[in-house]
Amino acid sequence: MKTLRFIAAEAFISKQEYAKLSIKNIAHNLYPLLLKACFLHEKEEIITILVENWPLQAFNFGKLMGKTVDCPEDLSHWACQRNLTACLKGLKNYVLNCSPTYSKRLKVFDLTGIRDVQFQPCKCKDTLGRWARTQLISQICFELLIDMQRLDFNPSVFDVDVDVMCNLFVTEKTYELVVQALLMRCHCPLKLRCVDFRVDSLALRKLFYIIRLAEPSSIHKLEIVHNVRLEIHHLEVLLKNITFTQLSSLTLPAKTFNVTNYTAEDDAVLCTIGEKLSHMVHLTELKLSFSTLTGRLRKLLSTVVLTNLIPTLSTTLTYLIPTLTYLVPTLSITLAYLNPTLSTTLTYLIPTLSNTLTYLIPTLTYLTTALTYLIPTLSTTLTYLIPTLSTTQTYLIPTLTYLIPTLSTTLTYLIPTLSTTLTYLIPTLIYLIPTLSTTLTYLIPTLAYLIPTLSTTLTYLLILEHLY
Repeated sequence: MKTLRFIAAEAFISKQEYAKLSIKNIAHNLYPLLLKACFLHEKEEIITILVENWPLQAFNFGKLMGKTVDCPEDLSHWACQRNLTACLKGLKNYVLNCSPTYSKRLKVFDLTGIRDVQFQPCKCKDTLGRWARTQLISQICFELLIDMQRLDFNPSVFDVDVDVMCNLFVTEKTYELVVQALLMRCHCPLKLRCVDFRVDSLALRKLFYIIRLAEPSSIHKLEIVHNVRLEIHHLEVLLKNITFTQLSSLTLPAKTFNVTNYTAEDDAVLCTIGEKLSHMVHLTELKLSFSTLTGRLRKLLSTVVLTNLIPTLSTTLTYLIPTLTYLVPTLSITLAYLNPTLSTTLTYLIPTLSNTLTYLIPTLTYLTTALTYLIPTLSTTLTYLIPTLSTTQTYLIPTLTYLIPTLSTTLTYLIPTLSTTLTYLIPTLIYLIPTLSTTLTYLIPTLAYLIPTLSTTLTYLLILEHLY
């Protein structure tokens, strides 16, 4: 619910001409309140005047438009073209304003809090997207320099320094304008500071150049995506020559890694990249979508310092079956479309996962026909699963109720297979005794759940004995 202060602010801006003349007489602590009211009602002219006369040291869009005591409605996702254009126009006027320098306290103008949504909730429905915002911010900085040269201003204007914190999204279309704004940063009162940097459809030469201009030491998130032909050797050159001290998220384009035809030299490059990644102490997210890393993920991550273990590793369609042991301890396998070819794959997977598997949660939608292929495979790999199942049986017991009817039709596959695998199990049991002694304390309470299940299983076994 809006407070009386916010309702009064809405009433004040409703008379636009009166508000424009009276803003300079308003108490400084009311500027954030009036700005949010203007954004809510799309009062563009008043927004420009408010920013032009901004009396505080910081302008943080996320905090100003987020939930507040006076107005709980969150406007940080209002990327309204009219409001944001008026806001940036007011920022340019703030620098050109001939008021004494000492009255200008603004040091940080932060636009990183803008959240982009699919449907714009503002009344005009005109969105200023992230690409258009990059273009507009760069254009404002460049136009400011032109206006300062063209018009006569108080020299004290050149003493104004405002850090404009923003997320830059660069394509071939916006490249030249952004480069101009970054090159002239040392002469412009508005200093572009890039927090998140996204590059799309750009030549490698331009990519390397603009990253250097964007002050890589201040970049927190770097996304290199679509139509950027960045290969493993290019990435090595990038990481060797540019230091990302604050980088927390790195996204690389499709097929940056493709180990299909890798040589020993390429493996050495992979190790070098892993070493460079290990120096990024803030890195928590690494996205390698559509890269082929089969069998090489260990080499890439072996040198990464595990104290800042990467919790997010997006490896969409990366053919990582042999290297799953290095990804996650929790594995959810959907067996909805299981086919005979997976029986051989599981023979390899289960021994590989035996040391790291914590949860095995199969989806049993179409498991009935699939178990005829699974059971012979599982019978030869149970020796690897037993230590793991001892910690996960509490999750598997509810699932067993669905398995029992299926097992009754597939036990014919188990009997001949188990006879040949008992020779495997006997030496393993000697190894399992210490493990079982520590896990029996967990198994005993669980047996209470098994008794009703076993009673229904015995009925199926008796039927099978009668049939065979």
